[in-house]
Amino acid sequence: MRNPFIPFKFDIVAQNEITGHKVAIKILNKKKIKMQGVFEKVKREIKVLRQFNHPHITKHYEFIDTPSDIFMVIEYASGGELFDLI
Repeated sequence: MRNPFIPFKFDIVAQNEITGHKVAIKILNKKKIKMQGVFEKVKREIKVLRQFNHPHITKHYEFIDTPSDIFMVIEYASGGELFDLI
């Protein structure tokens, strides 16, 4: 069950038809993150993640900014929810 207080969701897993490479798409609703007062934190997260390139950190491939949402295209990690494992 998704937590209604978390202003994002991972509803999309995309796959390249030629290479088979999978990515996850994190969708952040701008209205929700502004209402929760975390918009500046999200902007900082995006700025920082663009600089990382490390095998132990999920790769971030693309950030798409629309009037209503921010789409973060990130490395797909199978195996379920991390919080279920800890």
